[in-house]
Amino acid sequence: ILSHFIRSTIITFYNEKDIEKILYDEETNPNLFDLNEGKVFRCHILRRSTSTDEDVLLISDIIIFSFHHIAFDGASIDIFFEDLQKAYSTDKSLPCPLFDYIDYSIHEKDMKMDEAKDFWKEHLNGFSNTYLSLPYDRLLDNSNIRTGHGSTVNFELSMDLVDQMLDYMAECETTLFQVGLAAFYTFLFKFTQQTDLCVLTVSAN
Repeated sequence: ILSHFIRSTIITFYNEKDIEKILYDEETNPNLFDLNEGKVFRCHILRRSTSTDEDVLLISDIIIFSFHHIAFDGASIDIFFEDLQKAYSTDKSLPCPLFDYIDYSIHEKDMKMDEAKDFWKEHLNGFSNTYLSLPYDRLLDNSNIRTGHGSTVNFELSMDLVDQMLDYMAECETTLFQVGLAAFYTFLFKFTQQTDLCVLTVSAN
């Protein structure tokens, strides 16, 4: 796995602002990974300026692992930390997994996906594949390369509105996800006035 490091570094920090700056760069910099080169894993050790022994980690030191989502997902977190704990608590090498990712890739390549391809080609036929004209969208140098910068807004729905949504779901025999997705489509239309909308959602397993 070391061949997939972009870099593994030891960084000295002096205060909390130094840590915040490093973490912000890890979270927002779109140029940290290189999929063409297979560079999908980064690791940093942050050490306080008072640390003296470079070979010993102190309780105040910080280790940052940064993975591209193409190589690491939610299900990988527990596996990774379990293996990391085992590696630190024993002097024995961890057993190799029964299957490598390349085995799954070969299996996936041999899968017959013609029916699935035809389904999505039909449903996405005519989609313009252009960026939404959001009034507050941030692009880099007026190009179509997104910066990755953004923020999250949290809000709560009133119980009255929730009750109305639940009643509507029961009446139409639909799900909260479908109602929420329809509301999101409406929200995007009101902002962009675009009718050719394609929203991607994730589904674990």
